[in-house]
Amino acid sequence: MKKKFAFILAMLMAANPVMAASTNSLTKVVSIIEGTTISYDTTKVDNKTYYKHTVPDSDLRIQLQDVILDDQIFYINAVDSIFEKPAYASWALGEDVYTIGNNIYDAKDNQIDDFLIDTDTYSIKWISETQLEVTLKAGDILYRVPLIAKATTGIPTLQIDETGTILTGGNIRLANRPLLKYGLRANVSSRTVLSTEGYGPLGTINLKENLVSALSGKTIKLELEPDSGLEFSKNQTNTGDDLIVKGIKGYARSIKEGAFNFIVDEIDSQIAYIQFPELTVGSGTSEIEISNIKVNAQGQEDVQLGNVMVEVSAVKEVQSYELLPDLKPIKLKIAEVQEDKVTISNQPTIEVIAGLTNDTVNVKIEDLTGEILSGKRNIYLLAEGARFLNGQEEIEIEVNEDEKEVKEINIDVNLAPTLNQNGDIKVIAQSRDFDEDIVTIVGTAVPSVKIETEQILLDRDTKPEPAGKIIINETMDTILENGKTIAIKVEDLEIKNLDIEAKGIGIKHRIKDGILLIDITKQSKEKGQIIIENIKFNTSRPVGIGEYALIVGGNALSNFNKETYFDDCFELEAFVQVLQYKPTEEIKFELQPEKKIIPQIKIDVTKDEEKQVNIDVTKDEKKQVKIDVTKKEEPKVVTTIKKIEPKIMTTITRKEEPKVVTTIAQKDEPKVVTTVTRKEEPKSNTTVARKEEPKVNKTVTEKEEPKVNIASLKVPKVSATVNTATGMATLNGKIMRLDGTPFITEANVSMMGVRDITNFLGIEDISFNNGVITIHNEDDVIQLKNGSNILTKNGQQTVMDEEVLIINGRTYAPIKFIANAVDFEADINGQITTFTK
Repeated sequence: MKKKFAFILAMLMAANPVMAASTNSLTKVVSIIEGTTISYDTTKVDNKTYYKHTVPDSDLRIQLQDVILDDQIFYINAVDSIFEKPAYASWALGEDVYTIGNNIYDAKDNQIDDFLIDTDTYSIKWISETQLEVTLKAGDILYRVPLIAKATTGIPTLQIDETGTILTGGNIRLANRPLLKYGLRANVSSRTVLSTEGYGPLGTINLKENLVSALSGKTIKLELEPDSGLEFSKNQTNTGDDLIVKGIKGYARSIKEGAFNFIVDEIDSQIAYIQFPELTVGSGTSEIEISNIKVNAQGQEDVQLGNVMVEVSAVKEVQSYELLPDLKPIKLKIAEVQEDKVTISNQPTIEVIAGLTNDTVNVKIEDLTGEILSGKRNIYLLAEGARFLNGQEEIEIEVNEDEKEVKEINIDVNLAPTLNQNGDIKVIAQSRDFDEDIVTIVGTAVPSVKIETEQILLDRDTKPEPAGKIIINETMDTILENGKTIAIKVEDLEIKNLDIEAKGIGIKHRIKDGILLIDITKQSKEKGQIIIENIKFNTSRPVGIGEYALIVGGNALSNFNKETYFDDCFELEAFVQVLQYKPTEEIKFELQPEKKIIPQIKIDVTKDEEKQVNIDVTKDEKKQVKIDVTKKEEPKVVTTIKKIEPKIMTTITRKEEPKVVTTIAQKDEPKVVTTVTRKEEPKSNTTVARKEEPKVNKTVTEKEEPKVNIASLKVPKVSATVNTATGMATLNGKIMRLDGTPFITEANVSMMGVRDITNFLGIEDISFNNGVITIHNEDDVIQLKNGSNILTKNGQQTVMDEEVLIINGRTYAPIKFIANAVDFEADINGQITTFTK
């Protein structure tokens, strides 16, 4: 059978030799936007639209490995683009054509119906606006078919349908991203502040090209708002300290002095035009930056406070209001008019690694009027979120009294954050001439490492077992340098032994004088991690009750640690907590049984001689009591009720679950309820001779003690407490270990680790994914998000008193809201939170 199959296969291969597939690509990526025509131009005059074929803007290049022996006919389908029929007619005829309605005419006004683009190597037949039939003629190995199409929207794509050919099919994109609608876009990259006098420069306008050469030869119109009180200053050029025009990327070499004109409108001085010549485009996205455009007040009055807006558009020519479709008119905030005051700014905005790097920033203090900085009082600079590298707490700037007008002061400062300084870095300027301190954010400090810990709980009177965990995570690769050391110690305790592991980084460790020293032997290529666990301390001397901080430093973490390892360090409070457990105590409390288990005696007293009493001791059996009354007169009844209830004794020990012991006194009578049914109410506080008291004969089939259903007593399933001051936690009398230390925020909200809360309350189904915490509690789904104060339970949102926080890698949330969401009651009394369910 196998031989027969191989023979048939060989015959088929001999009859139809296999030829190599093709490689399809574009010879050039064309810059396009919505409506761009490729390889032809269109012009509309009155009711006619003219189509002019040009040289190909790009070709479809089809490369084969072998010469084609037979003509290959395939189809090209257009997606997010169209094949305009008049354009193909123009290419077929080799001349311009025009359309009126759906009809196509040549230059001699002859109507064109049939046409074919035909060459020696290929032919193109127009089928519809979305399909072409292409024939590759036999005898060649490389073909170039002109790309003739109009981009419409989305991502224009050509689909090659190779069915029945030796070609390779597939999609060829004409653009790498969705098409933009306009050839230009405008934005403001920086703004300025103007005084109420109204004179000064506007901010920086950026004109960016979405379509190559869209700005070349164009006229850009700038228009201030009529009520701004400002007008453009005349006679501005890009020479000296006047207008600045800068080419970026593709236009970096195209802009020269005097290469454009800035013209203020002859009629309306709130309108100005910038004329660009034909520009040579280099590589990269082309952009032009325009800054230092001067304005002044229109009259003698002060300019109103507020934003200064400018509308940017493209027009046909100077003094023209005819808009071009290249740029959508847009209003931009370009400046702000403020009261005369001193401002502070900086260049550049820096990012430094806390403890390890520093950077220099130029701080510029500006006075709009020149009156404040020309005073006689010096200025002092302070840093927040970092130190001045020179060690000074403040930098003094002396004011030159000889200068008549000082509008600007520049100074370079070098800033270096310490390990614990993360977030915004600010420079603050102070002077007795200032109404208030002036602040600018000059950069950001990012942490070098993130530290996670697992707290250690020690019993003062018990020999401690190895416990605890410290995880040091690099925030980026190569942070920890070769030859540097991380030093770790615990306040007032000596480290004796531990387990240590490194991932992605080389280390050696040693313990000296109770301090763990970790030497870096090989830098990480990716983010490294060091894991320290099972820490054992030297307990040869008594350890005091209290909390002990973890201190992490070393010159691997901070360049400020030159003389000692701990000049600049992390300090994590309550890493070790030493307790003294009290001896086991019995805690006794009484629980009352529910009413349904209390026996009831019902007595009907009438004029009849024989009475019957039913006693319901349990749910299943009834007891009967007969009363003989010898006199006909109505007996007076005295009922005595003993208020001795069954006692429930509960003993809670530290190592065992609470035990419930029930003791019922056999000689105590059950609680009695007396009902009198006669017409007159019985007199209260009456006394009847003993011989007249009805005799009660009890017939009880079981023990005389009433049965108490312990399961029906409302004993809490969980009783737990958390102390946010000490971090101590108990669950049903047992001391529990928490991963994170709970705390109280400045808003007096008790916070606890989310995982601790759920573990504490017996909920195991919790997940953390991209900042979203999801808790599944039976049929409920609870979600929280880092940095948000919204808790969602089954789609219902609740606003919490505090946001979810990340501290040392632990996720914290308000205790009360999480407990309530998982159906626990949380009673917060100061620093003690009690959970019950």
